[in-house]
Amino acid sequence: MNRSRKLICSFVAIMTLTVTIASCSQGPATNSGIPDSLWNDAVTDTLKPIGFLPDEPNPPPVHLISAYREGDIVGAWRLLEIRNDGMEIVIQYSQGGICDTDKGVIVAETSTEVAIVPVYRNPTMPCNSTAVLLTPSGVVTLDKPLGDRKLLHIPGDNTLPTP
Repeated sequence: MNRSRKLICSFVAIMTLTVTIASCSQGPATNSGIPDSLWNDAVTDTLKPIGFLPDEPNPPPVHLISAYREGDIVGAWRLLEIRNDGMEIVIQYSQGGICDTDKGVIVAETSTEVAIVPVYRNPTMPCNSTAVLLTPSGVVTLDKPLGDRKLLHIPGDNTLPTP
């Protein structure tokens, strides 16, 4: 009886460890609705800010969107500055063209990672202004300082090169 109990306890411990390891490789349990397929392809930022653009030293806060929606196009972003002891991340990000809609940024934070995801949608109506790409700058305010957490890029439209 004692040996059976030890085998069961060992089996339970191994299964718990297996489930824990598997869940670590698939992004956080709550990642603002960002599909695991996107989260798992994320690239870690090198944390080398490129600095401000001459015409926009104090960009406004980004427009936050709470969750990724089916049909969203993921835009690219690049790091301009980390400020206020890691509580604010200043980025330049793509928001499609003039006619694209539902523009905003999703921020998903875990204890080890922060993902910044600019999103937009193509218009349902015809639009002739696709040659102008919008790449505003904005401030992302985090719930906790960035600290040692990884800053993640979710693969997107690649309109902005990152270092």
